[in-house]
Amino acid sequence: MSQTEMKQEIIEEVKQEEIITLEKEIKQDTPKEKLITIEEDAPKEKKITVEVTPKEEIKTAEEEMEPKRINSNPTWNKNYLTWSLVNGTNYSFLDDVIEMWNIEPLEFARVDPGKGDINIYFKTITSEHVMGYAHYPEEGKVFINDKLKPNQVFYVLQHEFGHALGLTHDPNQNSTMFPYFLGKNVSEYDRQRLQKLYKCHFDSVALINYYTYFKFLDLFIKG
Repeated sequence: MSQTEMKQEIIEEVKQEEIITLEKEIKQDTPKEKLITIEEDAPKEKKITVEVTPKEEIKTAEEEMEPKRINSNPTWNKNYLTWSLVNGTNYSFLDDVIEMWNIEPLEFARVDPGKGDINIYFKTITSEHVMGYAHYPEEGKVFINDKLKPNQVFYVLQHEFGHALGLTHDPNQNSTMFPYFLGKNVSEYDRQRLQKLYKCHFDSVALINYYTYFKFLDLFIKG
């Protein structure tokens, strides 16, 4: 082996030793959580996330609010309903959320604060696991936890407004009326539930009116 070849071999060995030493230093100095691949670090599908709370704790918190949900009537006795925002941030999506529940025969209109059939309040809720609650018809009150982020308000308001219209919780996890927060929009399934509820109500009212009319007519003829 020539002197030049020996020199080149020594240089290559030194370089290789430096690379091994550098790799060891990187592994020792870099926290494990940072040793991730680009694929792992890439943004996943965008999802709205909230702190996971045991269902037992949520159930307890829901029960604390239950006295405020006494169901005096299953539905409203009219189909033209007004709503208002009493306090809190006037988010640009509020009208869109209400319109999600716009099914025949219901119609909605926004009015001055506190003058609606259904009024929305932002308030501090002491139960940390309760994101909001509402009164069934015809109390007309919806309460949203004022600590929620806008994206959470968007979904929670859909759920609570459904209660204010008369809908109960639903075991279907794709329903916005599912009792635990999953970030679901009002679906066609939810709208059909509401439509069925009001159709039954107004059909019953029509039947009662029909019966009352002919009962009165019968008494008038006999009288």
